[in-house]
Amino acid sequence: MGIQFEYALGADLRRRRSRDLADTVLARCDALPESDAILLRAVFGDNRPMTEIALLSQTPVRRLRRRVRKLLDRLLSPTFGFVLAQSNGWTLPRRRVARAVVIEGKSYRTAGRDLGLSLHAVRRHCACVHAMCEAAGHLSAQTAAALEGSHDA
Repeated sequence: MGIQFEYALGADLRRRRSRDLADTVLARCDALPESDAILLRAVFGDNRPMTEIALLSQTPVRRLRRRVRKLLDRLLSPTFGFVLAQSNGWTLPRRRVARAVVIEGKSYRTAGRDLGLSLHAVRRHCACVHAMCEAAGHLSAQTAAALEGSHDA
């Protein structure tokens, strides 16, 4: 049961969040790649406006907002929390694949290329992770099926 995050297109994301959400984001963002973690800390920890961050990073505000939304979707997903909590007991290849795909948000192909694994091996490990997550009650069968198809590109 993850925290749900509702937002409207173009809305300032900081205005629609609770302190619990911010605490969850800040606690989980340590697992993200450094550039993503810095962005989320600026938005949720330092309460900086998106326009200010966009000016400092020389990035269009729309692109920055979209990036934050995608990061939040991934960060607040049940699978992300499951991988953070449970991956220490997994085999090294499965843990590396879960980190690349679920935590870092890489596609199956990119993860396979970076890890020196075949696309089939990455899919197999991800299917196992999603099955374990579903079995633990973190994920519905429909969500797991949707996740299976979303990383094929």
